[in-house]
Amino acid sequence: MEILTTRTANIHLDNDIIHLVILPKTQVCYDDAVENSKAIRTLCKKQKYSYLIDVSASNLKFEKEAQRFMESTNISRRYIAIAILIGETTNLELRDFVYGIIGSKVPTVVFHNYDEATNWLKSFKG
Repeated sequence: MEILTTRTANIHLDNDIIHLVILPKTQVCYDDAVENSKAIRTLCKKQKYSYLIDVSASNLKFEKEAQRFMESTNISRRYIAIAILIGETTNLELRDFVYGIIGSKVPTVVFHNYDEATNWLKSFKG
């Protein structure tokens, strides 16, 4: 399994699910958002996948430019479904931010349990 590491995340493809594992104490700037997006595109090779965003060990923050970049990407063309894995201490503003970017474009659910999240994402396989 190939793991791509950026300044803010470890990213890999496993069982047709893209895993974006955000590193602890991460503040994402515009360049980080672009780098993560490129890494995901490298793994996807123009195919749609389900997507697990793991912020369970993170205090993730987005700078405004990164937020605008994320909002401008066409999520519905790239992802089948999105599971957001949060920890007990995950900031609820982060959850709300991710929901704000994704909106109703693709099915999205927040989970506290990794297995539940991946099982839910697997249910979207063709």
